[in-house]
Amino acid sequence: MKRLVRAQAFGRADILSDLRFHGRKAVDHLAKVYLYPDHTARNHWKEEVLAHFSSVSTLKGTNRFPKLKDIYYNGCEGHLDTLSKTVRVFRKEYGEPTRKCKLQTLQMAVQDYFWWASKELNKSGRLIGSEAYQMMDSVESKYFGDE
Repeated sequence: MKRLVRAQAFGRADILSDLRFHGRKAVDHLAKVYLYPDHTARNHWKEEVLAHFSSVSTLKGTNRFPKLKDIYYNGCEGHLDTLSKTVRVFRKEYGEPTRKCKLQTLQMAVQDYFWWASKELNKSGRLIGSEAYQMMDSVESKYFGDE
C-alpha cells in the first residue's frame, strides 16, 4: 500500500491574517523589551516575540513562502500606527518606561528587527531562536546603546 504525504499549506489570506494577529502581539512585546530594559519580565517578553513571530506556512498550491513585503507589512508595519497608544497602555501597566526615547526611535528599532525577521521567514519559513535573540540585542544596541 502506498501513502501520499502532503505538507500542510494554507491560502494566502489565512497566512496573512495569522501574521496580522500574531504580529500585533510580537510588536507589543518587542516594544516592552526596548522600553523597559531592566524589567524582570524582559526575557519572557523576548520569548513572546519569538513565540508569536517565528514561522510562516507555505502558500497552498505553490509550496513557497509569502512575499517579503506581505510578511513584513502584516507582521509589523500595519501595527506601527497604534504604537503610541500601546505605549500609553504600558505606562499604566508598568509605570514610566525606564528608557526614555522618541516614539520615532522606538518605531525604527521595531521596524529594523521585523525587517530582518521577515527576510529570514521569506527565505526559510522559520527563525532560529538564538539568532533572533541576538538580533533583538543588536538592534537595541544600534538604537539605544548610548542612552
